[in-house]
Amino acid sequence: MQPLADYVIPEIPDFMLDESALSAELRARSAKAAVQRATSRRAAAVPARPAVPDAKAAAERVALAARAAHLAILHPARSRGNAVLLSPEFDGSVALRGRELATSADAATAGFVSLQRFHGARRGDDIASLNAFAWADLEIGPTSPFRGLPPEIVAGIVLQRLDDAGVPRPSYVLHSGRGLWLVWLSETPLPPSVKGRVRRALRSFWGEAVTTGRGAGSDRVRAKAAAMAGLWEGLDLDRAVGDLARVHRVAGSINPKSGERVRLVWPDSWADVERQDFEPFADAVLPYTRAETEAYLAERDADREARRARAEAEGRPVAERRVRIAYGRHAAIEQDLMRLALHLGPERLEAMRIRTLMAHHISCARARAGMGGDAASWAAELAPLVGLSEKALRTALRPVEQRLRRHEAGETVEYRGRQVSPLYWHRDDTIMMELGLTEALAREAGLSRLIPGTDARVSMTAAERMKHARRRAGAVARGQHAVTLSEVARLAREISTAADLPVAEIAALLDCSRATVYRALKAYPEAPAPLSEAVDTVSVPLRTLSVGVASPVSPPAAQALPAPAADPEPIPAWIKADTDPELARLYPLFAADYPLPGAQKAFQHADRLQALYWHHLATPTVEGRSSPSTNRREALMFALWILQGEVESGTQTRGLRPAPKAKAKPAPRPRRPLRMLGHCPSPATRLH
Repeated sequence: MQPLADYVIPEIPDFMLDESALSAELRARSAKAAVQRATSRRAAAVPARPAVPDAKAAAERVALAARAAHLAILHPARSRGNAVLLSPEFDGSVALRGRELATSADAATAGFVSLQRFHGARRGDDIASLNAFAWADLEIGPTSPFRGLPPEIVAGIVLQRLDDAGVPRPSYVLHSGRGLWLVWLSETPLPPSVKGRVRRALRSFWGEAVTTGRGAGSDRVRAKAAAMAGLWEGLDLDRAVGDLARVHRVAGSINPKSGERVRLVWPDSWADVERQDFEPFADAVLPYTRAETEAYLAERDADREARRARAEAEGRPVAERRVRIAYGRHAAIEQDLMRLALHLGPERLEAMRIRTLMAHHISCARARAGMGGDAASWAAELAPLVGLSEKALRTALRPVEQRLRRHEAGETVEYRGRQVSPLYWHRDDTIMMELGLTEALAREAGLSRLIPGTDARVSMTAAERMKHARRRAGAVARGQHAVTLSEVARLAREISTAADLPVAEIAALLDCSRATVYRALKAYPEAPAPLSEAVDTVSVPLRTLSVGVASPVSPPAAQALPAPAADPEPIPAWIKADTDPELARLYPLFAADYPLPGAQKAFQHADRLQALYWHHLATPTVEGRSSPSTNRREALMFALWILQGEVESGTQTRGLRPAPKAKAKPAPRPRRPLRMLGHCPSPATRLH
């Protein structure tokens, strides 16, 4: 066996040494090989991309670019206020600054964007600045002559119409998927104080005629309205988008109703969009330009000053100019509430715990009546009246001011399936109940409308309003018509006997028509009063007999003088207590028509008269009766007529129906006494 040779350790190669010149090259080659291996593995795992680019992805990129450009043009980065975005993909709305629209994920998925910018919520009273002063939502309906035409052609027709009418072109025109959206952007943000003029210009631009103010109904106003309405001929203009909190679709989004993508139609690119000045647009669409309005106001003020100077030079008193308000229902309520607050004073209002409620209802009535104002002005006026601080009252009245601003912005809210104003509205009953108003307090304070238990606050039907109008004009009620006709018949016979005048002249003397005279003579063929009675002693309603008319032939002094007036007929107590107050007033007139023989008075037979009265009320009729009041008056006339016949004949009618008796309220059932069981095992007292 041969011995093993000694093991000799070989030397380390140069390339393995750190300081070797080949080390850096080897490390670089190793890293390159590792990268190539990793690339080959990824290529084997991922399928190869097609050579043709994806058309859908390209369309999405174009839509995303259009969305970003639209939002950047509509709400620049350094604009004041927040833009509001809406989309079915996120609940509610999202308010973003202009600089946040380019980076927000919500902006990439939003379907709608507000035209204006807001401080808080998307409401008319929270507008930070007016960004768009006009817009129009045009839809192409199934009967439109433009049905089937490309949006570019329809937009060109509308732009040509605007040019012919002298209206500036819009900043841009969008194809909304079902029609066109035209938007006019303001060159400089407009302050919220011009909201009223912007709304008037927008309504006039849409072709709505001016119905109030200077020149309302004139040829110029009607011609301007007709010219503006002609701009939208053949197109369905949506007039429900006139509120300043309006939103419209974002370019690049898809309209789910039509499935088409919203896109820019005019101009060719978003870089060509131009903002415009509001005043040239307003002068083009309103019936009168600003220069004409200012000239008219200057001329009016000059005329007033000239009249004032003339009056002062002539020494005549000069009446100060007053602001006239068209008082309606809510203005009348405001006047009553102010009277009530002044009558009660801060101490009684505090004792009744209605100080804040009183200020709330007064401010609501002023907002409803169109008197304007805000929480600060209302609080400054009402704080000393109700005994609260201005700061506390201003905070309490802030919701009323916010709703008033929303109303002025044209917003509406849905109530029971219809659109109504967002202003607070309270019924008269609610106001009286919350303030604890009683009839005695209302009479004491001198109120005219808020009176509990009266008809001043109850809405009337058309027939009832006509009835009250006839009474105000002097018409005679049906219950008094028979008495009036008897007077007319007697007077007509007296005049005819004394002067032998024709019926036309007799009617003129009695201030009535010939038909009334003929009807009275036919209804009363015999004179109901002796001829010796003077005409001027007869009491006739003003509508039937003019003041100062007397008999043409006065009796000689030697003849019999007018008989002294008879004692008034006493009114029975049961008539005074009747539910119809007119019954007590008509009783003496009815009793005079049915006098009793032997100088007897119907008052002496009050019990019998009441029995006859209730008998007629309880007897059903074939033709029916018009109202409970008419029934009671007819029953009283019937009772007096039957009583007259009974007294003259000395017999009484049998089989009268008894008067209705009030049902006695049943006595409450006595409660069973509670028993205490002594054998209850519980140590505590128990009731069984």
